Parts: sequence; structure tokens; C-alpha cells
Amino acid sequence: MVYFEVTDSLRHIISSSPIDESLKEELIRTSYISHENLLQFYLDNQPTKSFLELIRQCKLYVGDYIPEECTRRKPKSKEYIEFMNKLMLEEKANEYDRLVNKRSEFQTLYDHSSKDSLTPSQEHKQVKSQITTIFNIFISVASVTYAIWYWSNSSMRLNDAYRALLCLFFGLIVLIAEVFVYMSYLNKVEEAKIKERSKKEIKKVIKNFE
Repeated sequence: MVYFEVTDSLRHIISSSPIDESLKEELIRTSYISHENLLQFYLDNQPTKSFLELIRQCKLYVGDYIPEECTRRKPKSKEYIEFMNKLMLEEKANEYDRLVNKRSEFQTLYDHSSKDSLTPSQEHKQVKSQITTIFNIFISVASVTYAIWYWSNSSMRLNDAYRALLCLFFGLIVLIAEVFVYMSYLNKVEEAKIKERSKKEIKKVIKNFE
């Protein structure tokens, strides 16, 4: 946890705030204040225009020893809990947006393109998947062709010309069926991506802290 040194400027701000006198004296007497307590003090009183301006009145504590009064946790206020929940919801929304709209691994400040940009590892994975699919189709066609060739000789006793035609016919059927199934799968995946991107995200402000 981050701690700040209670400077004279911060003591003046605390003494001028309309908080409880006992809490005011406790904050003034202490030498250090945690980031959590400082944020709660800002949310309860808002003594400055922004939280950053309040932090500028303090000094960051980088020592190894933390006084006991700073380690005591105080109950969180309702405003603090709502503020943290709002930040968590925004982070989850941003994470979902990054999952749906895949972008390049390294983004710039002005990179707002919604198109997919594959990284080298993703391209390698895609090429590997395509090679595996082609190999599986080849195995299926070869297996069916060999089965027809063996069956036409052992069961039907056909000559080699008819056996070759049967093997070619059934091999083409299996090849067309395999390609059709694979292309249908790719089309469904692409349609699912387009449908997911077309969904509109509705954001609602629960409470504004200014």
C-alpha cells in the first residue's frame, strides 16, 4: 500500500474541512496517511478540485517503517465502494472490448482500427491449422479410396478400369464433402465474429464524482 507524509499544507486542508473534530485531530496528529484513507477523505469532503491536486499537497513516503496509526484500517464509505465498483465495471467493459475487437499487439495512441491484425504467433497457428486440415482431408480421401479399391476386388471382382473409376468417384465425393464441411465451419465462425462486433454496448453512468 502507498503512504503519504502529512505535510503542513495537508494539515491546513484537513483543519479547514467540515469533518468530525475527533477524526480531524487524529488526521492532523498522524505523520503518515494511506492512499485509501486519503481517497476516502477526498470523496467525503472534496476539499480540492481534484484528487490529484490533493495528492500534490503531500509527499510520498518511501521509508521502511510505517507507524501503527497508519496501518489501522478504517471502514470504507459508501461513496468509496461505489467509486471502486465503477472502476471495476469500466475495466471489465474495456477487457470485453479488447476480446471482441482484436487489435495488434502494440497499439499507438491514434490506432483505432477495428480490423483484426494477426500477430506472428497467430499467423503461425493459423497456417499450422490449415496444414493439419489439408492432411486430415488427404487421409480421409486416401482411406476411402483404398477401401473401395479393396472392396471392389474382393467382393465384386471388377476389372482394374472399373475399380479405378469407382475409387476416383468416391474419392471426389469424400473430397467435396470434406471441403464443404470445412468451409461451412469457417463461414459460421466469421458470421459469429461479425455478429459479436455488431452488438452495441450501452454504458450507463451510475454516479458522477466531481
